[in-house]
Amino acid sequence: MSILITTVIYKNYIISYQRIAHKLHSKFKISRGTKSTVKTLFILAKKNDYTGCGECVEYKRYNENLKDITSYIKKTLVINDISKIKSLSLQAALQNALLDVKIQKSTKNYLSFLKLKKRYETFITLPIQSIQEIKIKKNIIRKLKLIKIKLNEKNVLKILNLIKLFNSKAKIIIDANEGWSFRFLKKNIKKLENYNILFIEQPLKAGDQKKLKKVKTKIPFCADEDFYHNKKLDYNVYKWVNLKVDKFGCDKNIFSAIRLCKKYKLNIMLGCMVSSSLSIVPILRYARYSKVLDLDGAKFLKDDYKNKIKYKNNFIYLNSFFAWGKKKARQKTGL
Repeated sequence: MSILITTVIYKNYIISYQRIAHKLHSKFKISRGTKSTVKTLFILAKKNDYTGCGECVEYKRYNENLKDITSYIKKTLVINDISKIKSLSLQAALQNALLDVKIQKSTKNYLSFLKLKKRYETFITLPIQSIQEIKIKKNIIRKLKLIKIKLNEKNVLKILNLIKLFNSKAKIIIDANEGWSFRFLKKNIKKLENYNILFIEQPLKAGDQKKLKKVKTKIPFCADEDFYHNKKLDYNVYKWVNLKVDKFGCDKNIFSAIRLCKKYKLNIMLGCMVSSSLSIVPILRYARYSKVLDLDGAKFLKDDYKNKIKYKNNFIYLNSFFAWGKKKARQKTGL
């Protein structure tokens, strides 16, 4: 689909977009749904001879969808303040497109401008799968020392036993994505202490924070859906938070969240959506504020951009030739 040029103006930048659907290698299942493609908006910010790019990924959990976002872009004539845009994922994408231009003007590549390393360690996610599917991934699991496993209430202990059998030293994050009941959590929490679990991420539905106070365990809890822009978090319940730019938006909001974490001594896991390298690369500028990374979102894509980031075991490898932060040819709008 061709780029749709709109009349949206932000500080003399012309904002446009293209719809792109990235196919996944296989279905990605969590407690509230399954996806085989990732629908995105390729956001462009153009000014004079410079064109910056960002990726907007719809966040359905917070009632964001591409239809509403594109409608906003079409109807809005002028954007005066990025932080006032209703869609937080659009805020993040536009911020990244503008940063792209800023890096281009500096004549540095994105690695040196943002002071990034060429390699980062990250947790690798195993979506919800059957026992048989977990067994098939035995050789992959054996090579990982940081594993994030998506789990609903089905086969939790059986799956953890398999992972422990294949790799007893691996550090594990359990991500329930709000898929557990309080009864299930309380019943199984002592059994879960027998595994090498760093924390349990968002076991209960957002808003049920008080119930976690009734769960006595040495395993910390991590807020994901409970950790959201302008929402109150119970800092006595959670020891970790999953910081995703798509649910906070622009730099102003992100750094406000980081300051709150520092104030209340919360550990930050820097997270992402299932998304392309165009999302993951800019996110890494926040890595220095985080204790661990969960940035394997591009690993699941069948079709990523040219010179994409690469994954090997628990490591992300950045490619200096990736076109974000590089001057684009006038006639070329993609990466």
